[in-house]
Amino acid sequence: MKKYELTEEENQLVESVLNDEWKSTDNLAERKQLWNIEASNTLNEMVKINVQLRKNDWFDIETKSAEYGIPTGYLVSMLLHQFATGKLKMNYLHI
Repeated sequence: MKKYELTEEENQLVESVLNDEWKSTDNLAERKQLWNIEASNTLNEMVKINVQLRKNDWFDIETKSAEYGIPTGYLVSMLLHQFATGKLKMNYLHI
């Protein structure tokens, strides 16, 4: 297991927890639910990007999306997600 060095602030937080200085909230279940929703929204937040492509490439992408019956933007987003998560590999880089 990798060990991390804590900052001064983190050490103070650990000490306060060990000294029972923290009190549970009355509505813990409700608070946890709100925190889970916030975390999920943060992870699923979308960003817009601008990409320049050759017209022929864009035409080919639009054709493929029509063949699959999905919006072009969704196809591009799906491919980028698969690449980012390692499910889509590049066999070579041609520049």
